Amino acid sequence: TSSIGQLSQVDQPLNFVVHPADHEGHDLPHSAMISLNPIATIKPLQKGSSSPFHIPLQQNEGSPNFVFQWTPSKPGSYEASFLLNGLHVPGSPLLLDVFNPVNAYLSTASGPGLRYARRGTVNKFVVKSVDYEGSPVNARPVIKATST
Repeated sequence: TSSIGQLSQVDQPLNFVVHPADHEGHDLPHSAMISLNPIATIKPLQKGSSSPFHIPLQQNEGSPNFVFQWTPSKPGSYEASFLLNGLHVPGSPLLLDVFNPVNAYLSTASGPGLRYARRGTVNKFVVKSVDYEGSPVNARPVIKATST
C-alpha cells in the first residue's frame, strides 16, 4: 500500500484518473486499450467491515484515460487498488482516509499557546475536531504556530 494517503470526506465524490501507457510512457493504441479490463477495488480496513467491492473504471470519451469515481458513505480507512489486466498501475494500491465533515461550531481549541506566545518559539495548542453529531473526527490535523 502506498504510504501517501488521500483524505476525503463522507458523501464527497472521489475522482482519480488512470492514464495507461507502455513501459516508455507512450500512449497505448486504442486497439490495445479495449482489452485492458480496467477495474478499481476498494477494501475497507476497519475491523468487522464489509468485503472488498469492485468499481469498473470508465474510459473518457475521446481520451486514453480511465476515470474512477466513488462517493464514500462511511468514515474509515480504505485501500484502493487500480488494476489494468489484473496488474496494479504505478501508485496502486493507495490508502484513503474518509472522515465525517467537521463542524467548526462544535470543535474547540485549547492550550497555553492560545493565551501566551513567546517570540521565536513554537507555541502549542490542541484542536478537537468533531462532526455534526459531536463525535471526534480524526483527520490527522497538524498545527504549528511560531510567534515572530
